[in-house]
Amino acid sequence: MDAADRWLAKKKKEIRKSKKKLPDGNRSYRQRDQILLHLGFESYGAYLRSKAWKRVVRLVSDRDVVCRICGVSGSVCHHFSYSLDTLKGSDITEVVLLCGGCHLSLEFNPNGRKRRFLEVRNLSIQALAQDPSRTQ
Repeated sequence: MDAADRWLAKKKKEIRKSKKKLPDGNRSYRQRDQILLHLGFESYGAYLRSKAWKRVVRLVSDRDVVCRICGVSGSVCHHFSYSLDTLKGSDITEVVLLCGGCHLSLEFNPNGRKRRFLEVRNLSIQALAQDPSRTQ
């Protein structure tokens, strides 16, 4: 079991014990953008086009292979955290591979509006906790 699996198992256990929203010790979208500016990226889009992000995608795709929620072929890397180490790619334990459908359902509400970071994070953890056998 690697570090990402241990982190996921811990989060699943927390969800099962309590239906309350998990406290968030991670970064909001605004803080993410400030960190990216510090790293030399003018925007999140610029970061997503960078070699640094491509490296994270490669590492996460090699580790997870399939969507961590539904098990189909994964195509999108999803952040649980926008910490400095996560964005630099030195800690990928809070990035998971998802299929496009699962990623869209987490990021956008049924009306097509983008969800807030805390809502996305909590929904992500709950979705991953639904199937206790899904620890790749």
